[in-house]
Amino acid sequence: MTYKGRCQCGNVQIRLEGEPMAVMCCHCTICQRSTGGPFAYVGAWSVPNTEVVAEHPLKGLQTSPYLTRMSCPDCGAAIYNAVRTERMNSNNVMIPLLENRGDRLTPSHHIYYADRAIDMDGGLPTFDGFKWIGR
Repeated sequence: MTYKGRCQCGNVQIRLEGEPMAVMCCHCTICQRSTGGPFAYVGAWSVPNTEVVAEHPLKGLQTSPYLTRMSCPDCGAAIYNAVRTERMNSNNVMIPLLENRGDRLTPSHHIYYADRAIDMDGGLPTFDGFKWIGR
């Protein structure tokens, strides 16, 4: 499967090959502030399966030692979070950017749920973080 998407202004195009390693809702306060929503709805794709084409270099903001948030330099839309650790090397792409997501990309869990802005009653497992990543 190939997923395609774009930012609000269309100056950033994204192409993802294959299915994501995971799909989740992140409720950390940094995701809330960077997206302007109660959580970030993301899919984790391996770096080689992620292609980004942009008219200008993406804007990066490192918000932790292991995570850099990449956004469109023109419209400011959040594109993906680059996660780089010894155990994880992924681009956590904002699912709402994808135009052909259909109903295939449903979240399997919530992370940083203790920081939630709203309660979610969907029966999915909730975690207050990652065991392998500190805060």
